[in-house]
Amino acid sequence: MPIDQKTYIRDVYSKAWIASRHNMTEVGDYNRSLCSLIQHLVPRDSRLCEVAIGTGWPIADYLQRHGYRVSGVDIAPNLIDRCKQINQNIAAKVGDAENLEYPSASFDCVYCFHSTWYIPHLLDALEEMLRVCKPHGLVLFDILNMSNKKTARAYKKHVFRQTPSLLGKGLRYVSNTGRQLRGQEPDWDFVIFWTPTYPRKIFEFISRNHIKEARVYGVIDPEPIQLDRSADHNDFRRLLFVLVKT
Repeated sequence: MPIDQKTYIRDVYSKAWIASRHNMTEVGDYNRSLCSLIQHLVPRDSRLCEVAIGTGWPIADYLQRHGYRVSGVDIAPNLIDRCKQINQNIAAKVGDAENLEYPSASFDCVYCFHSTWYIPHLLDALEEMLRVCKPHGLVLFDILNMSNKKTARAYKKHVFRQTPSLLGKGLRYVSNTGRQLRGQEPDWDFVIFWTPTYPRKIFEFISRNHIKEARVYGVIDPEPIQLDRSADHNDFRRLLFVLVKT
């Protein structure tokens, strides 16, 4: 029986996420830049919330070790269990990005990195992130840029591979054979589980919400580059947004 995107992320993809991070020890240049940006913009001891926190590593873990009070939600219980095991100082719980179970104006900063493309209704999630952010607080997130040719091409390939055609099934069989040889679980579900976003949708969202200031960065590892609103964003596969709530 086909499963939807949220179920796939919760029950299938989350296992691959844990496995991919099991032996990782380096924070990485881009993640370090994200942490540095938050440290530059948000005072220590502020309340932060990571949406789609995963296991908490590396960003939430880094920030709580540098004086922030960090909470977080993820749709996958196994990721939250792992987060609690490796870092008891993070207040992590199971939750849906599109329906955050926090009171309004709870956090000084709300962020979502490496994950917006896994959220089926991203604009609903951004509404929730703004709601739980305090007035004059910050909302940060990155997107995969659908206006970028390389990203659009990768997405078309993903859609093709996730289509249960005869060729798609053949590719999935080869892929699963390799997974089994590596001791990993096979994945027989055909689900389009990540989707890039057109930047104009984010700009339209900004224009109709209570945003005091909005900054956009083009991401080229290791340092995001701040862009003018009128700049051509198509050269960047990933864009980072920093919103200041009214």
